[in-house]
Amino acid sequence: ALQPAPVQAAPDHLTMLVDNLVVNAVTYSHDGGVVEVTCTPEPGPAGGARLTVRDHGIGIAPEKLPRIFDDYYRTEEAVAHNRASTGLGLAIVRQVARAVGASIEVESVPGRGTTFTVIFPGAPPAAAPVPAPLSAAQPQSQHGLPADR
Repeated sequence: ALQPAPVQAAPDHLTMLVDNLVVNAVTYSHDGGVVEVTCTPEPGPAGGARLTVRDHGIGIAPEKLPRIFDDYYRTEEAVAHNRASTGLGLAIVRQVARAVGASIEVESVPGRGTTFTVIFPGAPPAAAPVPAPLSAAQPQSQHGLPADR
C-alpha cells in the first residue's frame, strides 16, 4: 500500500527536480535501459521522503562526481553520449534541493549506472488549534488562565 510522505515544497520545485533527474537518467541510459524511480517515507517522527532515481547507463567516474552539480559541467562521456545537453539539469536539481532543505546523495559506477537519492525533510506539523477566547464571565487567574472555582 502506498504511504503518504508529506514534504514542504512548491509543486513547481518538485516537478523541476524530478523532471531533471528522470530526463538525465533516461538520456544517459543505454538503449533499452531501465530507469527506476521510487519515493518512500522517511522513518521517524520528523517524517520526510526519500526519492531515488536509478539508471543503468554510462555512469560517472568517482573523480568527476564533485563537479556534476556545477553550472554547465559535463563529463567527456556525457558529451559523447548526448551533445545537445546544456549541463544545467543537475545544477537546477541542486538549487531546488537547497531551496526546499533537501540533501542529495549520488552513487555511480562507470559503465553501470548512477543513483541519485534526494532526502526531503518532513513538512512541519499542522499548527495546533488556537483555543477559543475565554468568556468575560469566566474568572481569570493573574496569568490569564481560568481560575479554580
